[in-house]
Amino acid sequence: MKCSHSHGLSERVASAAAFNGFNQTVEIIKKTTAAKVGKRQVEKIALLSACDFDEFYQAQRRQRRQEEKAGNILVITVDSKGVVMRREDLRENTKKRAAGKKKL
Repeated sequence: MKCSHSHGLSERVASAAAFNGFNQTVEIIKKTTAAKVGKRQVEKIALLSACDFDEFYQAQRRQRRQEEKAGNILVITVDSKGVVMRREDLRENTKKRAAGKKKL
C-alpha cells in the first residue's frame, strides 16, 4: 500500500491515531490542519505507519550489536597550557604581585 498524503500529515495522523480513536483523529486533523482526511484514510495511514515498526527495532538491535563489538572508547585531550595572562593589561597592584612570582 502506498500513501498519497504528505509525510507531515501522515506523521500527524499516526500520532493522533496512537492516542485517540479513528473518528477522533479525523476531527483533530480537521481542526488543526487544512487537510480533509476521511476515517478510511486515517485507518490506512495508521496501518502503513505501523508496518515499519518491527523493521525499525531490528535495525536498532543490529546497530547495538555493532557498537558492542567495537567496545568502549574513552578520549581525553589535554594541552597543559593553562590561561595566558597578558601582564601589560593588569592593574598596578596585580602587576606588582605578578612580577614577584616566577614563571614555570
